[in-house]
Amino acid sequence: MVVLDTPGGSVIDAVLIGQTIRRSNFMTGVFEGAQCSSACVLILAAGVSRTANFGKVGIHRPHFDESAFAQLTQDQARAKYNEMANGVRQYLLQMGMSENLYTAMLKVPSDQIEFLSLKNIREYGLEGEDPAWAEYQRAKAIKRGGPLQFEANQSLGRINAACWNAFGLNADRCKQDRSQYNAEIENCPTKIEADYIGCVRSVERRAIAKYR
Repeated sequence: MVVLDTPGGSVIDAVLIGQTIRRSNFMTGVFEGAQCSSACVLILAAGVSRTANFGKVGIHRPHFDESAFAQLTQDQARAKYNEMANGVRQYLLQMGMSENLYTAMLKVPSDQIEFLSLKNIREYGLEGEDPAWAEYQRAKAIKRGGPLQFEANQSLGRINAACWNAFGLNADRCKQDRSQYNAEIENCPTKIEADYIGCVRSVERRAIAKYR
């Protein structure tokens, strides 16, 4: 999990970091009290699984270093900017983001920040999983442990994320709680799949409610 809390930085560096994150199959997250704005959003987008419903996510159009950009002619500046902007667009599409995210970025001047609503965060793809990665992991997990174990692991993962947001990634509380909820899930009836899933989700809802 790559935990993000930054107002941004270099677009080029953010793309390089993002490409490393995706190759490494890392998750990304913005947690309570943190923000991920400007170029940071490019890093957030790279996570194979993204948690962004706890913190603040802000966007604006990409921009160059002012001292370098100002030395260009107007035509050179336009060509250079279009090249960079198109690179950002292609990068976001490769990361599975909605085209609407890029469009929304371009509408916000580079000296301003627009913080996204949770609805927009989810609509643009900044919250959730990369579909190809998720389906691959699902297939591997089901083959390894069966569909019931897969459902249990999914719920435990969401419980962990809620606990991390409340107490921090290294909190002993989260390790203890995971053991407790794992034990409760192991006691769920397995004879009928629908009953098992209902029981698992009930444990998940009860656990997450404690962290709010």
